[in-house]
Order: sequence, then C-alpha cells, then structure tokens
Amino acid sequence: GFAAAIVIMFIFKRFVKNDLFYKEPIPGKKPPIAIRMLLWATCGMVSFFHGQNDGQKGVGLAMLILIAFFPATFDIPGIIGGTEAIPYWVIIMISISLGLGTMVGWKRIVITIGEKIGKDKLTYAQATVASLMTAITIQSASHLHLPVSTTHIMSSGVAGTMAHEHGKNGLQGGTIKAILMAWVLTLPVSTVLAGVIFLILKGFFI
Repeated sequence: GFAAAIVIMFIFKRFVKNDLFYKEPIPGKKPPIAIRMLLWATCGMVSFFHGQNDGQKGVGLAMLILIAFFPATFDIPGIIGGTEAIPYWVIIMISISLGLGTMVGWKRIVITIGEKIGKDKLTYAQATVASLMTAITIQSASHLHLPVSTTHIMSSGVAGTMAHEHGKNGLQGGTIKAILMAWVLTLPVSTVLAGVIFLILKGFFI
C-alpha cells in the first residue's frame, strides 16, 4: 500500500496539472464539483470493496453460530467452496451491521488516518490516491480470496502519499510506530489468547 500510493501519486503529478487538486481543503468551502465527484467515486469504491472483503468474515462467523445451534437446518453438505448455502438474510444482516458500525465509529478512524499519520493535512490528491490504492488492493485481495485490513491498507496509502510529498519528515513517528506495533503483535497475541481461552473452556466442558 505504501509503495503503490507513491507510484500512483507520481502518475497523478505527471498528468493532472490542476493546482487546486494538490491543496488542502479550506474549512467551510466546497471544492469544485469535479474534485468532489472524484472523491465520491474513489471513496465509494473503498466502501463497496471493503464491505465485499470484510463482510466475508462476518458472514462466516454468523454461519458458524447458526451451524452450531441449528445443525439440522444450516449444516448443508458442500457449504465450503460456495455461497448457495448461505441465506440472503445473513448477508443483508452483516451488510447493515457493517454500515451502522461505520456510521457510529467513523470519527476515531478518520481523525487517526487523516490527521495523525502525516504532519500536514491531506490534500484532495492525497485523499484520492489513498482511496484509489485502497480500493484496488482490497479488490485484488478479494479476487484472490485473501482477508485484509482496510484500515491497515488505507493507513499505508496515506503514509505513502505523505512520504511522496514531504519525505520521511512528513510522517508522525509516534503514530507510525503504534500502527506497526499493532500489525506485528495482532497475530501472535490473538493466537495465544485463542489458545488460552480454548484450553480453559476445554477444562470446563470436556
């Protein structure tokens, strides 16, 4: 994500010559309609592909619960490898949940990504590039059936655009270190916690 954002930013700089596109938004003033439409399109792509990728995990967890509690109804042979055994109401429920969760908890993520990764505020170009790169990466991962973190990809993209514009001095070291530590520790800590919880439950119920 970091490298791709730098490459796309370079391409934009080469071919898009609108000076306003490379400026920070002015509070209270709307950007030209062309820039707004570009941001709507790229952010909409991120939203759609994020739901397409992230929704798989929610649907999978919901199906595991349904199979565990109602095996006669939902334990259909051949469920792995196909979606025909997944009721549409489960997909719709997860989609609505993702949307509501984003509506409620968006502010913390937006402030962190938009204001705490780089020392300067995002320009229209940086926001567009980070969103476009994120959408492409998520869709590629979905096509290859790989789960990814949208937040991690977007963070990398924003960092890449900041590095392109301002070099390494344009990044907030504390935030970058915190994000990197989260990436490194998430998998081993989750694995250890899951193993401990499994052993505790096994001792009680088996």
